[in-house]
Amino acid sequence: DLVREADVVIGMTRAHRARALSLWPDSHGRCFTLKELARLAGDVTQAELASAGEAGDVTQFGARFDALVEAVAGQRSFGGEGDDVVDPVRQGQEVVEAVYAEITEAVDAIARVVRGTRRRPR
Repeated sequence: DLVREADVVIGMTRAHRARALSLWPDSHGRCFTLKELARLAGDVTQAELASAGEAGDVTQFGARFDALVEAVAGQRSFGGEGDDVVDPVRQGQEVVEAVYAEITEAVDAIARVVRGTRRRPR
């Protein structure tokens, strides 16, 4: 039910995405890995983002995020291992820090697109 009712499902690995899809195959346009969504978001123009939303006000962050998901749903390109975030459990501090950096960069990349700013904040 959670997958069926979700606006978007974001997993850390392709296996997570595949599991969500196996639970509700009709969710294929709403299931991504975090890094996949960040990668696809980088190709979305602000014009596409503005026109991708429903008739609602796409100036609001939530509505713009929904519009982003709608815009990238048709651009699915199931990437390889590069779309996975490594599980840092029982790994050393270096791996934990690298995973933290990967997640932070992906979330920042998505947020920059949704906010309409392509540059990293200083």
